[in-house]
Amino acid sequence: MLTWRTLGSVRASADGHDVTPSAPKVRQVLALLLARRNTVVPLAALTAEL
Repeated sequence: MLTWRTLGSVRASADGHDVTPSAPKVRQVLALLLARRNTVVPLAALTAEL
């Protein structure tokens, strides 16, 4: 099971193992996508975030 934690720093775990991306930009995009879950995130919003 994949679990996301977004309060504080973004964390991800799968079956109890940490699978959080280590690259800062990947974590930043992941946080944006999680914050806007169940919606389409325009490419412009992703590029503005980076």
